[in-house]
Amino acid sequence: MNIAFLCVLIASVMPFVLSASARAGAIGAGMTFDNHRPRQSAEQLAGWPQRLDWAQRNALETLPMFIGAVLMASYARVPQATIDLWAMLYVAIRAVYAACYLFDLATLRSMVWAASMLVVLRLMVAAL
Repeated sequence: MNIAFLCVLIASVMPFVLSASARAGAIGAGMTFDNHRPRQSAEQLAGWPQRLDWAQRNALETLPMFIGAVLMASYARVPQATIDLWAMLYVAIRAVYAACYLFDLATLRSMVWAASMLVVLRLMVAAL
């Protein structure tokens, strides 16, 4: 099994899990969510559902770089164990990032985001 590709799958599903959690939390808190206007409804979220929505947006923004880094490293024949290690680290860091958003830990969240980007850059540099 290619662990790095499994990590790409997990990272790709993560935004959808965050989005569904945000919407479920909003509905559970009595907020309305109009599926005919999902983006407009998302702008009306508050509290932790809003923060989870923001986390899913950021997850989608960083995902292409991560996928590109894994593919670059694979194409360049970086040792698979190295790619797997950094890919697992990325997924773990992104889970911590989502938790930081959930619990409103803004400063820590920014540091965790930077760490996730350093992992991506590390994979890209390894491909060089």
